[in-house]
Amino acid sequence: MVHPGAGAYICGEETALIEGLEGKRGFPRIKPPFFPAVTGLYGEPTVVNNVETMSNLPWIVNNGGAAFAALGVGRSTGTRLFALAGRVKQSGRLRDRDGEEHLS
Repeated sequence: MVHPGAGAYICGEETALIEGLEGKRGFPRIKPPFFPAVTGLYGEPTVVNNVETMSNLPWIVNNGGAAFAALGVGRSTGTRLFALAGRVKQSGRLRDRDGEEHLS
């Protein structure tokens, strides 16, 4: 299931997102004992992935994990996705690859 978060920065933390999905305030749970893979949404085991992870999956499935890792530099394998908003010259999405910056 894909579900939008509450929009607050803290709701990007996996346990805060689970709290929001349960209709509670999006505030992180204390870990341990609440590791989502064991005790997640409604007390059941839950896997939480963010948009960045999900957006990379089609490329990785089509081209392979090794090819994705080769896009990075050194120990920083793959790509990173950044969102620019607020008082910036040009807002948008930025994907860092090979140490270069690309706005889309």
